[in-house]
Amino acid sequence: MDYKNKLHLEALNYLVRDRKLSMDLIKFYKIGFCTDGYYKNRIIIPSFDLNSELNFFVTRVFQEYSKVKEKYLNPDGDKTKIIINESNINWNETIYLVEGYFDLFALPINTISLLGKDLKTNSLLFEKILKY
Repeated sequence: MDYKNKLHLEALNYLVRDRKLSMDLIKFYKIGFCTDGYYKNRIIIPSFDLNSELNFFVTRVFQEYSKVKEKYLNPDGDKTKIIINESNINWNETIYLVEGYFDLFALPINTISLLGKDLKTNSLLFEKILKY
């Protein structure tokens, strides 16, 4: 983050003050901020696969969203074929499943966001859970 940029500081304040995320968590999850393009002025939370390659990301407004059409803007894609932040998962330990991306930060160890309320039985995540 560019700490001299007013919007970056607002985004950081939102994460630290409102969402109660530590700087260590912000760095660990590589949370950033988009300054231009389709996701302009949104917090970006990336997800990395088992090989530490970007496989998905979530964007969220941090300012008052009564003025914004959509609070979240996410890329298109088949969510059944990804495991959120699998690069951080130890499959030999207890795994916690949470609904939303921000819920992930409440239990930052071995936690996977479902990006919804249900675990799809046709998903890669379901298959992996059955395997381990």
